[in-house]
Amino acid sequence: MNPSGPKAQRYRFTLPNQNYVFLPGHRFMVQIQSTLFPLYDRNPQTFVDNPLFPKPEDFRKATITLLRSADAASAVWLPVVPYEPGPDN
Repeated sequence: MNPSGPKAQRYRFTLPNQNYVFLPGHRFMVQIQSTLFPLYDRNPQTFVDNPLFPKPEDFRKATITLLRSADAASAVWLPVVPYEPGPDN
């Protein structure tokens, strides 16, 4: 880790299109993690020749730090599409 502390980094990515209706009072959650276990294999956090067969000593603890400040604000930008009820609504 940086001796002066964590440094803010910019990550930008695009998710596949998906249609959801968020009604008043609905909330969503963003999870930050270094692996998608148990859906996929665990991430040993080290280089291994074959990621299907890591040894117990290959695994290292990962620390993920989320910074919050006016200078390093986080945001989730979602497109807004006006709701137009269909014939069944």
